[in-house]
Amino acid sequence: MRNRAGNVRGRACRSWEGGALAAGLLALALLCGCAGRQAAPAPTPDPAGEPASAPVPALPKASPETVARHEPTPTPAPTPFSIAWITDTQTMTMYPSLAPALLPTFRWIAQSREEYNTQLLIHTGDFVENGWNPLHWERINPAIALLEGELPFLPVAGNHDVAKKVLSYEPYLAQPFIAWQAPERQYRGGEGYYERFTAGGTDFLVLGLRYLSVNEAGLAWAREVFRQNDDCVGILAVHSYLSYGSDRTSELTGHGALLRQEVVAPCGNVRMVLSGHVKGNALRIENFDDDGDGQPERQVVCMRHNYQQNRYPDQVGYLRMLIFDPVSRAVSVLTCAPAQGSFTADPDRADEERFTIENAF
Repeated sequence: MRNRAGNVRGRACRSWEGGALAAGLLALALLCGCAGRQAAPAPTPDPAGEPASAPVPALPKASPETVARHEPTPTPAPTPFSIAWITDTQTMTMYPSLAPALLPTFRWIAQSREEYNTQLLIHTGDFVENGWNPLHWERINPAIALLEGELPFLPVAGNHDVAKKVLSYEPYLAQPFIAWQAPERQYRGGEGYYERFTAGGTDFLVLGLRYLSVNEAGLAWAREVFRQNDDCVGILAVHSYLSYGSDRTSELTGHGALLRQEVVAPCGNVRMVLSGHVKGNALRIENFDDDGDGQPERQVVCMRHNYQQNRYPDQVGYLRMLIFDPVSRAVSVLTCAPAQGSFTADPDRADEERFTIENAF
């Protein structure tokens, strides 16, 4: 059965009615004046589209002091908390007219950490249009740098980051934010990474597996990390998982099918999967019978959001806030664009951009 945001109802998912966090973002929208804007002119690509041919030097490993600044802060029970999630920012790095949205977007994520009790920012890949073009990284790295010392960051490489010229992590692993990572939580120097934290009285483990590492060795690493931390609620962050789900395609991408079979199904603590890659929004809720008694015990929520198709300055910079309620065990999903002072990319599809998932963790 296909499950999409706005179409999944009953006990699993309901429309989002907001609350204190909604009021805060509504004030932001009014302050930024999102109503009545005129459409901006279409952007033009860079005249120089050739990737750099020189190899990118590797950066040194993180020092203990650097890693300490990027650890999540434990929060007492039963305090609500949030995880920020952004993905597929490549369009903003390709077009000079869209790049100005990057700084205010990441600045808002960092500065709102206390207000929303944000524990972590996840980026599910395609940071840039071409990972081998230094200009594209130069456009997004100043925005990412705003997180340093402010908010833990879990990055996941997408195909545009590592497979545009040749299949290689070389340019991606040379980016400054990789040096923020604790080496003992890395897979192969940054091809995978995980964060463990306590929030709202619950232990969480968020694991990111990069695009080129969805293979036998990478899947085994992810599976082992989840199993060694089976006291945690598991969240898997990958670039590619949910497909379009039309009559002509599967609900899962090729990577998604592998990840479901090798990680999500056998690891009984995985409760959520986040992905981008495919354009648009999608929601798939699946139940697993882990003990084989014929009754499903575990619900896994799989989400995709991706606005890379937006090509106008007033249509970019969208992210999601996942707001965890430790009392009801529900997650409220709020799609917003702080740089635009906006709640939704398309008001006619608001139920795909603001909703609540019951029994989510």
